[in-house]
Amino acid sequence: MTARVLPRLKLKSGFVRDMLHGHAVLGLSFAALIYVVCLSGTIVVFYFELRSWETPEVPVVQTVSPELVSSALEEAVTKGEDVEGLHIHLRFPREAYPRLTVEVEGGNGERRFWVARPEGGLVPSVEAPFTDFMSGLHVYLHQPGIAGSSIIGLSGILTIAALISGVLSHPRMFKDAFKLRWGGARRVQEADLHLRLGVWALPFHFIVSLTGALLGLAGLFVGVIAFAALDGDMEKLGPLFSPGQVVREGTAPAPLPDTARIFAAAAEAAPSSHITDIELDRPGTAGQTVAVTAVDPRALSYGDVYVFSGDGTLLQRSEMRALSAGQKMLHYISQLHFGWFGGWPVKLAYVLLGLALTVITVNGVSIWLAKKRAKGLPELLWERVWPCFVWSQPLGFAVCASLSLAGFGGDFFVPLWLGVTAAALLAGALWQSGKVGAWVRVLAGLALMGVVCFHALRYPAWQDGEAVLLINAVSIITALCIIIPPAYRGFLLRRPA
Repeated sequence: MTARVLPRLKLKSGFVRDMLHGHAVLGLSFAALIYVVCLSGTIVVFYFELRSWETPEVPVVQTVSPELVSSALEEAVTKGEDVEGLHIHLRFPREAYPRLTVEVEGGNGERRFWVARPEGGLVPSVEAPFTDFMSGLHVYLHQPGIAGSSIIGLSGILTIAALISGVLSHPRMFKDAFKLRWGGARRVQEADLHLRLGVWALPFHFIVSLTGALLGLAGLFVGVIAFAALDGDMEKLGPLFSPGQVVREGTAPAPLPDTARIFAAAAEAAPSSHITDIELDRPGTAGQTVAVTAVDPRALSYGDVYVFSGDGTLLQRSEMRALSAGQKMLHYISQLHFGWFGGWPVKLAYVLLGLALTVITVNGVSIWLAKKRAKGLPELLWERVWPCFVWSQPLGFAVCASLSLAGFGGDFFVPLWLGVTAAALLAGALWQSGKVGAWVRVLAGLALMGVVCFHALRYPAWQDGEAVLLINAVSIITALCIIIPPAYRGFLLRRPA
């Protein structure tokens, strides 16, 4: 007789039934919100690749030398001479976005953006409205203030609640983790897919939902803390979450920083790290400071910060291991949520697992609709409307991407996306046919194909071929996965059962 290693968890049938009911209520009530957040989040994993794909004409810089940094700083100071309280931020090239960007910010909040050329000199930065639209949709739903980010945080909490209730409502889900009844009844097939994707990727779903909730609600938490403990003074909370800035006296004119010496000092302080950012405060004065961010590829953080004087003297070091628990938590949750660590293997895993969570959200509603039909109580309106909503999202995204490539700004992308969604929902509500969702699906796939063709015509010779090839390949594969299933089933040519 084999000894039982783990005790069997026995749940009462009434408890399981209540959990299943709660799981269904949560999923049906917030499926649309969770779906949009999951789908946009999966796309935003390719944030830097999308920005490279959208702006391939921006000069590419693969290697940064002290001479190039010195030249960029000098020209940035010249271009910002009319800006009061000058602060210059250089962001170094990364694998997915090989550009040296320069941000010039004044004390009044005015910002100007430039990009360095590999041979030296700055050119105006090129906007990426579609990339900004997608990131804004995922981070704050394009809502003002902390309203949008709070809704995103709420969606993370709701997803966690749905995950927990889903586990508790299916006591056999771990035992049947590899049971997939494919090719039989559609409802059984969808249910098995729903449970298998939920089990196999459960740790990822939980981590991403938790970190998303924390990031989304961070602004609300910070505001409450500031109001309750610091009389509403938000600035006093800065030192609790980020290293304090070094403030030096001196407004007399002085030469710009010795970048070669600072590079050497940063390499000595962090030999296993590489520089990702340089921030120059009050350039050209005796009190100027240079903050260098160095990232260890093996660490799950945004990097260590070293502050130097203009002559290369180390004034302050803020290393990850010396940060407080709150500072470390902010570093960890941001990296864990977006998957911007560990290179391509991690990024690919985040995309596949993000798609799994998106599919779970979609077919959860489909399972409920199939159960209602099996009971003889079909929800005809929702059977038409839900697929239209699902496929209207990639359709709206593809339309916005095409207009961005055509040179349009992103000011009207939000109403355009909402308009495409509303048109699809209206078609599903008014068109008395089960084929309307399939037509919207095929239209979304064709629109994605059109984006790739439009990009090839718009940029026949790209500078950053890797990012362009990646995004175009992913778009084509996604379009084929969208179009082929309904075409294979002949869904567009016959009346569905």
